[in-house]
Order: sequence, then C-alpha cells, then structure tokens
Amino acid sequence: METTIPSDAATSERSSGSSFTSGESAAGAAPGASTVDRAAQRAHETIDRVAAKAGPAVERVRDAANSAAETLQSKAAAFGELEEQWVENARQYVRENPLSSVAIGVVAGMLLSRLLASR
Repeated sequence: METTIPSDAATSERSSGSSFTSGESAAGAAPGASTVDRAAQRAHETIDRVAAKAGPAVERVRDAANSAAETLQSKAAAFGELEEQWVENARQYVRENPLSSVAIGVVAGMLLSRLLASR
C-alpha cells in the first residue's frame, strides 16, 4: 500500500524559486506565510547587522589580547634577566665571603626547621 502526502502549493512555489510579496497570495498558501517570510527576512537583516558590528569588536579584542601577550613576554624576559643578575650577584658574594655565606645558610636552615617543627 502506497501512502501519498499532499503537497503544499506555497512550499512547492518557494522551492521552485518564486516568493510572495507582502500583498500577494497564492491559492492554497498558508495565511501567515508572508508574515513568516517577513519575520525571517528581518531576522536575517538583524543577524547581518550584529555580525557587521561584532567583526570590529572581535578585532579590537584580538588586538588587545596580542598587545597584552607581547607585554607579558617582555616582562617575563625582564624578570628572567633580573633573576640571572641576582643569581650572579649571589654567586659572586659566596666566592668573596665563603664563611659568612655558610653562616647565613646555617641560620636560615635553623629558622626554617623551627618554623616547620612548631606546626
């Protein structure tokens, strides 16, 4: 047994490329078809406007993120250089003052052990 589905005249006309204007109607067309078409057109226009405004905003955010990343990279490089300088100064101090360096290390170790043991 074969089942057939009646075709809607408005659906077949839209699929063939013709469309209704706000004042036109076709035989068998749904009464709200032109309203739906207008609503769909307005929705498309609104989406296009939002997309046009969103593009520049996205570019501004992307530029700000790139700028922030570059700033962070330069700060990280500066901190790396500062760390190297501090390590070199500490090594130089230990070479010039080995006994006081050992004494500082012993005192720091004792302080840390008392702080950690009191917990």
